[in-house]
Amino acid sequence: MPAPRHKSQCVALRLGVLDVELVNRTLQCELLPGELYLSRQAHWHIAKDHPDDYDACMSALHRVGQSPGLIGQAPNHSDNFELVIRFRSKSPEQEYVLIAVGLEVDEDGLYRIKTAYRLPERTITARRSAGRLHLTKGA
Repeated sequence: MPAPRHKSQCVALRLGVLDVELVNRTLQCELLPGELYLSRQAHWHIAKDHPDDYDACMSALHRVGQSPGLIGQAPNHSDNFELVIRFRSKSPEQEYVLIAVGLEVDEDGLYRIKTAYRLPERTITARRSAGRLHLTKGA
């Protein structure tokens, strides 16, 4: 599906319950229960700023809340956490989608997605080596 060309084509999406227990175990934090939410503005940001990644991002957004492979927090974005999911690509190198999410639920109990974009395996490896991304810790 091609990226929307106009903001009017972007819709807000409720993407289901975030597995906060998994995030809490992995990041050793205490997130409250809530749902993932993509606002119309964030949807437009992904479409406009990352059009080549749009299909992969939209696919990842629908499943990342319950099955992220990696979770982390960028040091210069302490008000967000990152969910990362691997996807199949035509590239010989694995590719991933990083989804940045606000660290606190809003007044509606929603975790707001800030952005989503594709990352190559070498970037994931570097962030894991730097301690910025962690494999999820299962039950």
